[in-house]
Amino acid sequence: MISRIRVDLTRVSNLDLSQARRVRLPARQAPAFGEQTALRAGLTAIAAAGRPNSGAIKDLLAAQDASSVPVDLVGGIRGTSRPSSSDLTLALGETASAGAVISLSMGGGVYIWIPKREIGLYGSVGVGLVTNAGFSGGIQVTVLFGPAPVYLGGESLAVGVEFSFPGLKVIGFGGFLLFSTTWELRGFSYAMTGGLSAFPVDVTVQTSMTGLRPLGRI
Repeated sequence: MISRIRVDLTRVSNLDLSQARRVRLPARQAPAFGEQTALRAGLTAIAAAGRPNSGAIKDLLAAQDASSVPVDLVGGIRGTSRPSSSDLTLALGETASAGAVISLSMGGGVYIWIPKREIGLYGSVGVGLVTNAGFSGGIQVTVLFGPAPVYLGGESLAVGVEFSFPGLKVIGFGGFLLFSTTWELRGFSYAMTGGLSAFPVDVTVQTSMTGLRPLGRI
């Protein structure tokens, strides 16, 4: 079970993030009858089957019982502010992207908002710039330092780096810092992907819009 999260920003303190825009939150919808029960049962079955990433699913499910999870932030980024919320949102899902210089991405999965114990679904689409050409898809884990409706839902910005093998990308790893449109640090995500890649390392700057469908509390 996740007991503490530590984020070290000392090596990215010189990023210049000066653009800013307002964020518009999507409308929230009530869950349909039986959705949250079916979702929890499905996640439990996948975790019990020992499939790849089952450990991350177990941590996601176990987080529902946590009243709070301490988050330690080390360092900072010029032009940004630290989040003050004590809430925490965890998300686990699939992601896919493709492009050359201009990239398009989409993803979706499950989130849990701690300590509200809210579980739900999310879906996102994004567009941005990337120093590579190719396509990839895989599993993404996201940690956000605030409430799901504000930190996960709506428009956000991401700056990240991905490492892979040129040509056939059997396995690639990527990490991203996530910001609001006013460059407030919201959290981070990391992904394990597979696909095709022209270069072994790429840098991505992206804006995305995410919609949420809460399914209730567990």
